Amino acid sequence: MNLPLSDELRKTWVAILGAKDIDEDSDFFRLGGNHRLAVDLVRRLNEKLSLGVTLREVAEHRRYGQQLELLRARTSFK
Repeated sequence: MNLPLSDELRKTWVAILGAKDIDEDSDFFRLGGNHRLAVDLVRRLNEKLSLGVTLREVAEHRRYGQQLELLRARTSFK
């Protein structure tokens, strides 16, 4: 993992959604995300970070800030 979690997550969102202005309250699905793109998000995050993120977690943690906290919580147990 080369980038900090926040940068890695933001970079992944930008790559998938094409959105440039992502903040803590940005909602993945309101920015154009859908089920297929959520699957891609899960795949990319797990390839890059190996944290075992699930599709259900992405659906339940729709906002950038929520996903970032989820990832941070995962890394504290490693």
